[in-house]
Amino acid sequence: MKLVKSLIALGIFFIVISCGGSNSDTPSTVIEVPTEPTNNDDESPAPVFVQNPDTPNILLIISDDQGVDSSAEYNFSSNPPHTPVLSNLASQGLIFNNVWSSPSCSPTRAAIMTGKHGIHSGVTVQPGDISDADTTLFEFLSQNEDTSTYATALFGKWNIGGNNAPASDPIDNGIPYFAGIVQGNINSYTDWELTTDSIDSIADVSTSNVYVTTEITRLVTEWINQQDQPWFAWLAHTAPHSPFHWPDESLHTQGAEPTGGCDATENRRSCYLAMIEAMDTEIGNLLDSLSEEVRNNTIIIYVGDNGTPNAVRDPLVFNAGEVKGSVNEGGIRVPFFVSGAGVTRQGERENRLVTVTDIYATVAELAGNATTSVNDSLSIVDYFSSDSGEQRAYAYSDYTNNGTDSWTIRNHTHQLINENTQDTLLAINSANFEVNDVTSSEPSVLQELQIEGALIRDQLAQISVSPIGLPID
Repeated sequence: MKLVKSLIALGIFFIVISCGGSNSDTPSTVIEVPTEPTNNDDESPAPVFVQNPDTPNILLIISDDQGVDSSAEYNFSSNPPHTPVLSNLASQGLIFNNVWSSPSCSPTRAAIMTGKHGIHSGVTVQPGDISDADTTLFEFLSQNEDTSTYATALFGKWNIGGNNAPASDPIDNGIPYFAGIVQGNINSYTDWELTTDSIDSIADVSTSNVYVTTEITRLVTEWINQQDQPWFAWLAHTAPHSPFHWPDESLHTQGAEPTGGCDATENRRSCYLAMIEAMDTEIGNLLDSLSEEVRNNTIIIYVGDNGTPNAVRDPLVFNAGEVKGSVNEGGIRVPFFVSGAGVTRQGERENRLVTVTDIYATVAELAGNATTSVNDSLSIVDYFSSDSGEQRAYAYSDYTNNGTDSWTIRNHTHQLINENTQDTLLAINSANFEVNDVTSSEPSVLQELQIEGALIRDQLAQISVSPIGLPID
């Protein structure tokens, strides 16, 4: 698949050179993806796809830079966004209280795409390249007979890859159809570079002046409504990532733009919340576009990619420096809920430990794969209908930033943070995010998490272990 795009381009070049582009007997190697349904009365109607509950449609929605202090589905902030669509979905589904991501965009997306922690995928930095040796989620679905019937696509923010060109290309990573932003973050929500690409065509790059949250939603809506087979759509919104701005007032409830605009420090939280509300409005428009039959057979997974940025955090919830970019829980505990087809636990909360790597095996199992664990990923499909069963004993995350190598591991009561080999053990307060340093007072828990962290990182040999299984100082 990595070579297909190059071969197509080369084939088109030789056809044009040898035939002057005018030989009608030569079939084109480019398959154009229609941008709008046709209304030609002479054409046969599109085939009717009968929804099958054994193959539910899967919609993965990722928000960008939205922590739990900026989510109305959690009770940490007294100043959350008003998101009736997301809140309704969550209330009709299952909300997860303890989900860890990476503290930055690329590592989280790579973890979902590979089912691996950063230490194993090699993506612990922003930006980072997926290895060609890794099988992406899209490749896994297409290469397995029991999931290959799914149509798959990614819309919105890609933001995986740096200097390695193949790793930076969605199509070369097994995504059959992509429409969105390849280059990373945008500088304007109304003046941005849209790339539309597929396995069967040459990428089209254009400038869009449509509000990006609206346009990305339109593109995924259009694609979904063209499908005649079960589908998996990854919808990666850029919102509410900076640049902070004031969306059209029809998209949110924050009222008129505050005096001084979104450049004023005191206004940034309001602008940020308005951006989340605009995203909520567009997600509602997407869901409203689906027929009742399709909607009833679609499962929705919603997740944030990392915590709230420092500039727009709720200061009553998180201290400065403990949010995006840090492996404190303010940087890595993210909103996560599932709703829709097959989710029988409705209006409940789940406290078991989950990491974003688990999305890989979960999507694969929902699509029909019998394997419930892949790489570092553990399927949580059983959680959707039962509050008992297999679960993680530990959650893990890692990150490298500005010369600081960080990793962290937690159980249900404690979190160990390692920064440049320095260990800090924190007692977790389930009611809020106040931290209590117990590094010196709880050595047995410290040693337990040191060993488990070393096991995950394949570095146990670096820890000397006593006959009773505890490290020797």
